Amino acid sequence: MKKMMLLFACSLGMTAYTQAQVKFAPVVGANLSNSAVKLLDDKADTKMKPGFHVGALVSLPLTNNLALLPGVMFSTKGYKTEDEVLGVKTTSNIGLNYVEVPVNVAFMTGTEETGRFMVHAGPYVGYALSGKSKTKIGSVEKEEDIEIGNDEKKDMLKPLEIGANVGVGYQLPIGLFARVDYHHGFNNILVGGDDKNSFANRNFMLTFGYFIGGR
Repeated sequence: MKKMMLLFACSLGMTAYTQAQVKFAPVVGANLSNSAVKLLDDKADTKMKPGFHVGALVSLPLTNNLALLPGVMFSTKGYKTEDEVLGVKTTSNIGLNYVEVPVNVAFMTGTEETGRFMVHAGPYVGYALSGKSKTKIGSVEKEEDIEIGNDEKKDMLKPLEIGANVGVGYQLPIGLFARVDYHHGFNNILVGGDDKNSFANRNFMLTFGYFIGGR
């Protein structure tokens, strides 16, 4: 009986310890996105496009210095192009809206009382919700929806994106943290794409957040 009570007490202690370490963090930040676009084996001269992201992370401790960081966020991506033909300036702006689920493993130095430097990496899965294409030729502007789906007859971009990200950050003792990430899409999301026709997202992210709980 005493052994059972001791085991029960230890189990409660371990459960309380685990729950105390699990932390939740709302996050928000800025994006600088671009895309690797190739049409008929010709690489497009794309430029970075500013955007934003918002979401939440959960920190699940593995050891004192390792944690699993799954999350979910809304993130904007895309790119811009600029050209001039016969003195007429042409610009295009491709904007894409994604829901992303990253799952990172983070290595952290120090302690929460002194501040922690963080390095993290892992895969992510993204799903495109919508997109718009804005083109301006001289003074004439045109805006169109980008069709998202897997139908080669009517859609332009596939909804599913698979990639990886890596980043560094720093957490203050009060729970506030900032980090910089780079997201690299692996799959060709151009519907009907091949080796000569492809579209893949790239994204730099500056994130600010605040860990709640587990202190």
